Amino acid sequence: MKWPGGTHEALVVRADVIDLFQQVVDSVNVTLAPFETIKRLALLPSEFTIAGGELTPIMKVKRSVVEERCRTVIDALYAEGDQGKLRQLGSSSPRSDSLTI
Repeated sequence: MKWPGGTHEALVVRADVIDLFQQVVDSVNVTLAPFETIKRLALLPSEFTIAGGELTPIMKVKRSVVEERCRTVIDALYAEGDQGKLRQLGSSSPRSDSLTI
């Protein structure tokens, strides 16, 4: 799908887009208790879909499928030393493009 300013894949690697998401996360985090805050997240180039197998017909996330397909992304998020910053992770795994915000 083409979005204003580029494709979804092109947008998630742009510094201004990453900064925008980080600003939103930071503004939400100040309203939360420390244990509730968003520590890490990844922008990936496509959304979960029913056709892709990541969602059930009633739009629930199939966690086991997402965990399997996004294992390298998840591992990278937990290995990330800078806990408060947004991180864009591309296609470093076979299906890392299935996790998005």
